[in-house]
Amino acid sequence: TLQHTVLKVVVLGNAGAGKTSLLQQYVNRRFTGQYTATIGADFLVKMVQLEKQTVTLQLWDTAGQERFRFSALTSWLQEFTIEAQIREAEQFPFMLIGNKVDLEHRCVQPDSARRWCSSNLGMPYLECSAKQAINVADAFHHLANLALARKIAGDRTDLLDAPPGVVLQLHDGDEPGQTGETVANASRKKILLKVIILGDSGVGKTSLMNQFVNRKFSNQYKATIGADFLTKELMVDDRVVTLQLWDTAGQERFQSLGVAFYRGADSCMLVYDVTQPNSFKTLDSWRDEFLIQASPRDPDNFPFVLVGNKIDLENRGVTKKRAAQWAQTKSNMPYFECSAKEAVNVEAAFMQLAKDALAQEAASDDAGASELPPAIQLQGGAGQQGGQQQSGGCSC
Repeated sequence: TLQHTVLKVVVLGNAGAGKTSLLQQYVNRRFTGQYTATIGADFLVKMVQLEKQTVTLQLWDTAGQERFRFSALTSWLQEFTIEAQIREAEQFPFMLIGNKVDLEHRCVQPDSARRWCSSNLGMPYLECSAKQAINVADAFHHLANLALARKIAGDRTDLLDAPPGVVLQLHDGDEPGQTGETVANASRKKILLKVIILGDSGVGKTSLMNQFVNRKFSNQYKATIGADFLTKELMVDDRVVTLQLWDTAGQERFQSLGVAFYRGADSCMLVYDVTQPNSFKTLDSWRDEFLIQASPRDPDNFPFVLVGNKIDLENRGVTKKRAAQWAQTKSNMPYFECSAKEAVNVEAAFMQLAKDALAQEAASDDAGASELPPAIQLQGGAGQQGGQQQSGGCSC
C-alpha cells in the first residue's frame, strides 16, 4: 500500500489564461488582479489526502506561448505528448480547464470545449474562476485522483509484467529456510478490478460506496465533481482482489468529466433511486453511453449489476417487478434492492460485481489462449527422439 506519493502536474496554456492564478488560488487561496508573466517555469507544492494516502502535488506553472489559441489547443497536447514521451496518451491523465468564467465577455462556449475534449482522448473538462475560487480545488482534486489511480494500476501492472521466477526476498522476521514467493505466483493471487458506478445525481452512488468501503453513512448530500475513487481489498474464491471503485458525477454539467474514467473498466454498477421513477428511466442512457465510451471487447457479456437504492424509504415509485424485468432484458443483469443507509444488500451487490468481473476475465483469458496458433513441431533436431530426419538433413 502506498503511504506517500509525489505526483507531478504540468499546467499548460496561453499567456494570460490564468495558470498562475489557478495555482495560487488552489495552494494559497489568494488571487491578485496584477498580471506578471511566468518566465520559463515555476512550481508550487501542496499536500492532500486522497484514498487514505498522503499525496504531494508538485504543480508546475509554465510560460504561455502567444502563438497558440483555443482553436490550436491540439498543438499543446501534441507538444506535451512528444516532449514528455507519453507512450499511452489514451491512459495519461489530461484535463482541460476553461478559466475566467466570472467575466461577462465570452468567446468560447462550453459545448465547443466539450466537443474538443471528446475528440481529444475524451479528456475531462471543467469551467473555473481563479478569481472567485469556482471549481478550482475540485479540478485539481479530480486530476490528482486520476493520476493516483493510474500510478496504482501501473505499480500492479509492473508486478504482473515481471519475468517469472524472480524471487521476492525475505525480510527480517521471516523464518530461516523459508522460501520466497515468486512474482509469477503473487500475480496470480492478487487482482485489480476497476468498477464504475453510474446513475443520476442523488441516487446514492457515493453513499453505497462509502457504506461498502468504510461502513459509514451520512445524510449530508454533496454532489460528486467529475469522479472520485476508493479502494477495497477482499477475498473472492480464494483470491485477493482489490476493487478500485469509481464514483462518477450524476449531474449533467459534470458528466463529461466522468467519461474519461470509463476506459479500462472491468465491471459497472448502475444505480437508481426506487423513489424516483426518472432515475430509473435514464438507466438505458447510462448503460449505452458507458458501452460506447468504454468499448469493451464483449459488450453483450460485460459484467453489469443493477442496484435499486433507498428501499428504506416509504414513498416508492418503481416496483421491484418492473426493475427485475428491465434487468432481465439486459442479458439477465443481476439486480439487488439496497439501502446504503441501513446497509441492506450493499456488500452482496459489490461481491456479485467482483465475481462476475473475475469470471469474465477468466473467460477472456481462455478465449485468448484458444486463439494462439498451434505449436510448430520441429523434427530431426539434435537430441530429438522418435523423429525421422528428412532427406538432406533439413527438419523444416
